[in-house]
Amino acid sequence: MVPYDRIFREIDLQNPVVDIDDPVQYYNETLLGQLCTNRVSSAAYHRMCTNQQDFRKIPREFLKTLEALHEINLKRTEDFLENLSCLADMFKDADFTHAFLKGSFLTPRLYPRGVRTSNDIDILVEQKDISRCQRILTDNGFIQGGIQGNTLVPSSRSEIINSRMNFGETIPFRKRKEGQFISVDINFSLDFKPSGNNETISKLLSSATRVAIDESRYLHTLEPTNFLIHLCCHLYKEATTYHWVRYRRDLMLYKFVDICVFFDAFASESFFAELSRRIIELGSEEECYYTFENTTVIFPRIKALPGFEALMATIKPSNLDFMRQVVSPGDKRVFWNDMNFTDWFFCEDRISELREV
Repeated sequence: MVPYDRIFREIDLQNPVVDIDDPVQYYNETLLGQLCTNRVSSAAYHRMCTNQQDFRKIPREFLKTLEALHEINLKRTEDFLENLSCLADMFKDADFTHAFLKGSFLTPRLYPRGVRTSNDIDILVEQKDISRCQRILTDNGFIQGGIQGNTLVPSSRSEIINSRMNFGETIPFRKRKEGQFISVDINFSLDFKPSGNNETISKLLSSATRVAIDESRYLHTLEPTNFLIHLCCHLYKEATTYHWVRYRRDLMLYKFVDICVFFDAFASESFFAELSRRIIELGSEEECYYTFENTTVIFPRIKALPGFEALMATIKPSNLDFMRQVVSPGDKRVFWNDMNFTDWFFCEDRISELREV
């Protein structure tokens, strides 16, 4: 088993290269598998290239595999950006406030090309505007459903209602394009509940701003502090919901890389001070503390950023039981685990380690 810190080292885009005593043992199948499973293989490849790591120390097959995966991700990124431009054009005259989320901003603006890939395009709207958002998509040929093999299968009404009521999200809207599928998620909740944070969503969207995604096209997204808070809420929702834990979709390294890359781009004492104020205003202390604290486990250097420790002291909840809890929305059951974050992250069967409260 590769020591955990070795996996974390290979995905920090800013961290200096670590000397390797035994490269053959270091670069093995376990490390490669972890990088691929967590969608950070291109981050590792980019880090090796830009930090001018001595490629002679890296087993040829290991490096060639990462290079091949990066070439695939470059093509996926180009397809994603083309699809994103089409979606931005569809929504440019929308008569309701909306914001493109996550990879829609991160991929073209903060990451080197091909390092971050996205499976879908996320759009945030208020609950009252879901129907209008859906209408734009359906008028442009999108169907709400899943993919079986290479076939798009429309979802039933009961499946659509269940997704909204128990997971606080819509079933994705999809459209075939040149043999592939464009997938769009409509986000309207910060947790698994269908309602209850409408006011927070409204506040997040109140400062939506227009940003360029290339030399001639733009899209609407959230301003930086709100964008980061939403990233935290989304990560926390998936990390602490039984459904995602069961299917091992709860914790993925690329989500924590997103947080680190965002800090690298925006961190300053003034940014952290404004972020702290905004977190408290929106009542998102638990979500943000969970995300930031666990991100520092993977990227310890974040703790040294000016203003970060003051932020953490300000938003730290008095009771930290939520850090190890998992909730099952359907039957309202609450579970907990007694592992530290690193062991929990790499646990191969998290469900078996949960204990009901």
